[in-house]
Amino acid sequence: MASEVVADPGEPLVETRQERGQGDPSDRRVTTDGDVLERTSTNVYFDGQDWHFDPQPLEWRRVVRLEASELEAVREAISSSGFMDVAPEHRPHGTSIGGTNVTWTVNDGGRTHTVRLLGVPDVEVPEVTALSKALEGTIARAIQRAAGV
Repeated sequence: MASEVVADPGEPLVETRQERGQGDPSDRRVTTDGDVLERTSTNVYFDGQDWHFDPQPLEWRRVVRLEASELEAVREAISSSGFMDVAPEHRPHGTSIGGTNVTWTVNDGGRTHTVRLLGVPDVEVPEVTALSKALEGTIARAIQRAAGV
């Protein structure tokens, strides 16, 4: 299941980076003009019967392009989530083994804010969760729209 490689990933509105102890990081970006891009070295897909995990070059690929109303929904989610006022780093209480470090960077009205969650899923921040759920919902609906579902 190939998607279009993008040479210039554009200006980020929202970007997430997931890092584990080994392996390449994976990134997702929603650009200010509505592209939803991913950068990962693993192409994961389901062929109707089995899941596949194929290696691929670590390059930006377009997932979907948001329509104006969908991009506005992302901007509204940023404003309403409280993300821009969250502390820049969060760690789990106690020990976390094998978690993922997730870095969120958001640009809102000329202001950039970065939040690092160290040890996900053992650390959770309500404002980040609210933004994540809204963002994932908007992207899922855009993918369904683009697929004609």
